[in-house]
Amino acid sequence: MAHDFSRINSKEMNKLNKSKVLKLIFEGKVLSTGDIIKQTGLTAPSVSRLVKSLISEEGLVKHSGIGHSNGGRPPFFYDFNGSGRYIIGIDVGATYIRAVLSNLDAEILYELEVLTEREKGYESVIQKLTDIIGRLSNRKGIDSGNIMGIGIGVAGLIDKKKQNINFSPDFQWENVSFYDDLVKNSNIPIYIDNSTRLMALGELGYGIGKRCDNFIVVNVGHGIAAGIVMDGETISGSFGHSGEFGHMTINPCSEIVCECGQRGCLEALSSGRRIAETGRERCFESPLLVEYCDRNINKIDAKMIADAARSGDRVANEILDSAIDNLCLGIRNLVNLLDPEMILIGGGVSLNGEIFFNKLALHMEGKLMPTKANINIVPVTFGENSTIMGALTLVLHKVLNFELIN
Repeated sequence: MAHDFSRINSKEMNKLNKSKVLKLIFEGKVLSTGDIIKQTGLTAPSVSRLVKSLISEEGLVKHSGIGHSNGGRPPFFYDFNGSGRYIIGIDVGATYIRAVLSNLDAEILYELEVLTEREKGYESVIQKLTDIIGRLSNRKGIDSGNIMGIGIGVAGLIDKKKQNINFSPDFQWENVSFYDDLVKNSNIPIYIDNSTRLMALGELGYGIGKRCDNFIVVNVGHGIAAGIVMDGETISGSFGHSGEFGHMTINPCSEIVCECGQRGCLEALSSGRRIAETGRERCFESPLLVEYCDRNINKIDAKMIADAARSGDRVANEILDSAIDNLCLGIRNLVNLLDPEMILIGGGVSLNGEIFFNKLALHMEGKLMPTKANINIVPVTFGENSTIMGALTLVLHKVLNFELIN
């Protein structure tokens, strides 16, 4: 959509131009004033003024050296300055809440991990998050006034305007005022999004997305979801509910009921939760699983199944093969529908590494049309930190757009 710049005053235009320059420097697409002039079309005096402000006033750019002269004044080189300002990133998982304090370069300075204990209810989770924010923002040597924002990733359908949670199958929350309940205890701006969409955003900000404009992140953990990036932008949908890949029907004849209430969902067939449930159902077919769980089937989780499969256990391998084959059917549908350049796989189940990805490659064979057969399907860049990196990027983008800087 074309912008109507006639209605933008000089202050807003200055902010837009400054943001344009800052993004180029952050992305490493420019080195010198000359590079900025070529890529923005701005005049030399304007670029000089904007860069000077970004260095001396906002402190978001720094000199990185001086180039060789070709007869005139030698060029100054510039780099993004991410030190001295901070972001809190939080991943609200079904089992653990993980949080970090980083600078704008995503260098993690402090991190925390606590049990989510979702069975204790919504108010308990809100209190844990409030405590975590307090602990990180009050760290010795950190000026809380320089914490630019808090990014939070949580599984569920999130209202993109109100930032509240309409529904979360993982937590069994419905229409909870997540943002409102957090912001009343914080003076720091808070931004919330779906955890899988943040995984994709993290790849855009700091990972493989810097060189790939169309890709999908598939999150295979306690549940299953997808973060979709098209033309360098994450897709949120009209209400912020896009990417519910796990609730795509894979087998309408299945008797397995998903947590969303439907039958045959991908999440009900391939998630870490389902892998663990199947392991408990079939445990006594496998002496190795009985040994691993010490005859307490409640100890069985997806990692235990993967460990047993890695040791050659027949039952564990059958469980994984079934789950991953269904996952591949879902991935085939995504590839055919959206034509991405790449599929990145993250989430707790994928962290089982080689055995997961070897089986994934095996079960993908023959499922894609010839024109799609060579698509790269690879692990996410940041492993278990993927959602956290996205939460950091969520705030970083606000900084780059000058939404958090006067």
